[in-house]
Order: sequence, then structure tokens, then C-alpha cells
Amino acid sequence: MHLFIIDYFISFDTLAPIIYYLKKNKMNVAVCNFNILQDFSQNKIMKYLISMKVKYFSHLPLGLINLCMYYFLKLFIIIFPKFILKRCTRLWFFIKRDLDAKKSFFLNEKELKFFLLKNNVKSLTLSENFPINKLEFIYSIAKKNNIKLFLVPSGLALNDQTYHSKRLNLCDKYLKCNNKLIFKNEYEKKKNISKLVIVGSARYDDEWLNKINEIFKLKNKGADKNKLKIAFFIKKGSHWKENNKIENLIKNLKKNKNFQISIRNKPSDILPNKISTFMNDKMNSSEIINWSDVVITGRPSSILVECVKKNKEVLIIDNGSLENTNFYNYEIFKKINIENVYQYLENNLSKDIKLDEENKKKFLKDFITYENNSLKYHLEKIYLNI
Repeated sequence: MHLFIIDYFISFDTLAPIIYYLKKNKMNVAVCNFNILQDFSQNKIMKYLISMKVKYFSHLPLGLINLCMYYFLKLFIIIFPKFILKRCTRLWFFIKRDLDAKKSFFLNEKELKFFLLKNNVKSLTLSENFPINKLEFIYSIAKKNNIKLFLVPSGLALNDQTYHSKRLNLCDKYLKCNNKLIFKNEYEKKKNISKLVIVGSARYDDEWLNKINEIFKLKNKGADKNKLKIAFFIKKGSHWKENNKIENLIKNLKKNKNFQISIRNKPSDILPNKISTFMNDKMNSSEIINWSDVVITGRPSSILVECVKKNKEVLIIDNGSLENTNFYNYEIFKKINIENVYQYLENNLSKDIKLDEENKKKFLKDFITYENNSLKYHLEKIYLNI
């Protein structure tokens, strides 16, 4: 069995296309959710994978006491109303901190080893943003039991990325995209270079994007074809401090009857499903991109690759920090001051958007190995060689 371990939504979003492609090629694949607070079984993509006979384990291997505590926590979330759950911030942070730790109440070496051996696990695949202490714990068990552990980049590196030996030392292979690597010194490079395998970005492979479109059949009930549909990608509490200005912009745009606004929150909170902001959005990222005529964002995000591939014009709010992000220094994006957005949308934007093909090709080639079939590369270079 090839086991994929997920914790937060970003890891599931990153790993889902690889899971899909392995199962499509008749391999034995399973997903184990290590997130105690969030369950992804009702996510449409997860439901599709389950329909393909991908096994889904809703929680990590637990002993009797841990299992009782797990179900008690689930019952607590079900019984209490949202306003009380929203006041339990310290509890959610305490659970997250515990799960991130090497010695976690919910993480048991004996139970995990038994689970891996029972299911004849040959490989473990995790997103790179997995907590370092927990990754070290899992890798030690994998090595003892001759199980390969693969790391997949979480999203895309928006700038040159410095690799630290500690994280690379905790995997057998690192499934690299086209992001540039800067090692600390020649010794680190020589020691780790053999672990890097260029396979491209599975998340933005054409076959996977087509599959997402198939899974999320767009429902445009109530959408006025004569209105300009504007999608916002936002993150509350962003260190870029663009939130207040963007919230005011959204309020201003909503006053125009020719505009239709929809918002997608950054899928990164730690809250239970019941009160999770992004899980309660009306549309997920792919749906809102399909729905939109134009996308507006004030912060770096690799999801914008999907916008470009789907020929959506992207407006980047220029808050003075763009020069620090190589990702945005491409002509495919329209950089604009927030004070000018309203006028631009009203006067200059056509619904028949045509992105410059040369700019588009250069951007995609630089970030996602544009010329390669990424899903096929993952299968052939990694999983067929075990």
C-alpha cells in the first residue's frame, strides 16, 4: 500500500492529484488523516477518491485511551453551539501544539508501527509543511521498517528557496517542482542532491485540473451573465496587513450593481469543521476561479497558477512589498494600487479576456514545469521504482 498522510487542507490539496493518478493506475492507495479537529471525508475531492476505492482512515492510529478521548472531543464539538466553540481558541491551539510535538498524546509509536505493518505500507507520502518534530517521529518508524518516505512541496516556492539539511534528512526522496534551490554550502548540496527528483507540480497538471472541473460541476444559479464576477482570495490576519484595505474595497465594489463579488478564505485555519471559515465558504478555490471573470488578491499564493491556466485576469494589490516576491514580477499579472481598482474594473476590464500567450507560457514554465506531464512523472520516477 502507498499511504498518504494529511493534516491540514493544504496537504490534502497538494497530495490529492498524486493519490488520484496512482489509483487510476490500479495501485493500492490509502489516505490517513492526522488532523484530530478537521475531517475531510465530506470534501468533494475526497468523496471522489473514495468512490475510486481509495481507502480513507479518518483519524491516525489510536490506542484505547486515545480513541476514547478522540470521540469525546468529537462529541463535544457536535453538542456545543458555534458561539461557544469559537470561544475555545486556546483548546484548539493546545491540540495543534500537541499534535505538532514529537511526543504527542495522540501519536503512539506502537500503534503507528502496527498500523503500517498491518496494512503492508510500502511508501509514505507527506506534504513538506508537515511539522518537523512529527516528521522526524514518523521517518524514524519508516526507516526501522524499510518504508520509503517522500516529501512533496506544499504549494509552490514563490522565491528562491533555501533547503535546510534537517528536513531533507527526514525523507528518502523530495518530489521537486521547478523552484530554484539555494543550499547553505557545497557539503549540504552534495549530501542531499540525490534526494531531489524533478517531477513538476501535480496540483496544476492539466489532467488534474480537468478532473477538478469534472468533480465540481459549477452551479451558477442566481449568477447574472451581465454582471462582472469578481473573486477575492483573502487571508485574515495576514502579515502583509492588507486586510482592512481589501475589506473596504469589497464593501465599495458591492455598491455597484454591475459587480458580483465572491470571497475565498485561505484554507489554513486549525478550527473544527463546524466553525472553520474556509470550510464554510460557498465555493472552494477551483469553483470560485471557474465562476469568476477576474481574480483579486493582496498576497502571494500559488493558487494563482490555476487562475493563469484558466485564462483569468489576476489583479495584484500593490502594497509596496511586491518587489520582494519573484512570483509577482511577471507581466501576466496586473499590479495595481488599491485606490485604482474600482475605476479599472468599471472602465477597462472586458469579459472576453485574452492573456498574452508568451507571458503565460514563460510564467508557467518557470513555476510548474509547463512542458511535462507531472502526474506521469510522479508515477514513473517515484512510485513504480519501489
